[in-house]
Amino acid sequence: MGGECDTSYTEGLVSILNFEDNPDLPIPDSSIDYKFFSTNTSFSDSTGNLLFYCNGNELFNWKHELIENGGNLADEGDCGFQNFPQGIATFPLPESANQYILISASLEVLVDPIIYTITNIYYNVVDMNSNNGEGELIIRQEPLLQDTLTFGKITTCKHANGRDWWLIMFKYDSNEYYKVHFSSNGVESIELEESSLTVFAGLGQAVFSPDGTRYAQISGIDIVGAGGYIDIFDFDRCTGELSNHIQEHFPISQSGSYGAAISPSSQFLYCAIRDRIFQYDLWSSDIFASKDTVAIHDGFVEDGLWSTRFFQMQLAPNNKIIISTPSDGHFFHIIHQPDEQGIACDIEQRGLEWPTWKNISLPNFPHYRLGPLESSLCDTLTVAVNEIEEQSPLQVFPNPVSKTLKITVEEQSIQSIQFFNATGQLLSSNSDLGNEAVLEMSIYENGIYFLEVYLRDGRRYWEKVVVQR
Repeated sequence: MGGECDTSYTEGLVSILNFEDNPDLPIPDSSIDYKFFSTNTSFSDSTGNLLFYCNGNELFNWKHELIENGGNLADEGDCGFQNFPQGIATFPLPESANQYILISASLEVLVDPIIYTITNIYYNVVDMNSNNGEGELIIRQEPLLQDTLTFGKITTCKHANGRDWWLIMFKYDSNEYYKVHFSSNGVESIELEESSLTVFAGLGQAVFSPDGTRYAQISGIDIVGAGGYIDIFDFDRCTGELSNHIQEHFPISQSGSYGAAISPSSQFLYCAIRDRIFQYDLWSSDIFASKDTVAIHDGFVEDGLWSTRFFQMQLAPNNKIIISTPSDGHFFHIIHQPDEQGIACDIEQRGLEWPTWKNISLPNFPHYRLGPLESSLCDTLTVAVNEIEEQSPLQVFPNPVSKTLKITVEEQSIQSIQFFNATGQLLSSNSDLGNEAVLEMSIYENGIYFLEVYLRDGRRYWEKVVVQR
């Protein structure tokens, strides 16, 4: 699992779930005194080691110490944390070694009528080169968006060039949404666009498909009997635009818990609505007609008090989907085979027991493994690779390759190599390779592939590889 940024799940008070040590079903460990509620993100290095984590108000490093300038981000005072789903997100600052963008937000309650809304979104940069690797927040709470925005749902997707990032944020009960483009310059652009239908705000979750072609969100309306909505869009990673909006209203007689995730192949959307999990086939010509009930909650209540109904979801590095619950307790649910149709997806209720109080938290991760979109109108990766080649210490040969590919570097050692196909699917991952690596290419079909190579000093290089026989 090496080379991925979402291998450490931080929960509750805190325990750490590390997919690097046991990819199939990790065991939580490393309990420390730090509180997460629904606002939660973390970041791991290319070998799966935890770098930093944040609960929306405090930013801590891998030593579980407050990062310089990382305290009181949300002005929560003694409370020490924020409590709304997807209220924070983090991802690498493009072309910057060991620097990371952190998107934070402030939640406000407006009256007449009473609504929960985000009114400010902030731009931060974490530099893990500072303070001997213990980190520093070098850009802190720089205003990014100021508006009446939807509740939570801060989620990002890689640009078609495989380096930059998009943030999509809808305005509250509106068809207008912001698309924010992040590049090596930081904030590259902010534009306001429109969808065809109103997207209603409410407790829920937003998610991009692993292949970056879809954006979906679920929202429960905070009015008894109002139900909620599922919205599904096509997403253009080149332009950051949403299109082909479809919407389904679901009735529910009381307030509930809601979540969403999309399977590794990007075929199936899973939506949690209180005590049900529904599966939708995104490849179907009639997506909402494909709806299938794949789980009904068994009614278990921990210690007679803590609900274990279905809530937020996250696609994990082991290609299983982890599902949180809407209250304290010690349990998560697992979808073991999310690419299988119907009940064959194999949902195990309370399949993961947490050693500490987990609260209602799941870390908010984008799909870090998504690579460049080959032959798109804005595919700048080939240009970027050509620019890097003059300075790159890497030698990749033969290229085109039919059987064995060698990667060598002088005066450095290779920390990790990830190998992707043209759609961004991770095919192999290797770490701690010295100054030479050998990859077997005979198992792959003819086509264009990409190497992502991290060196020990933190530098990263992309190399295009052509398999040809």
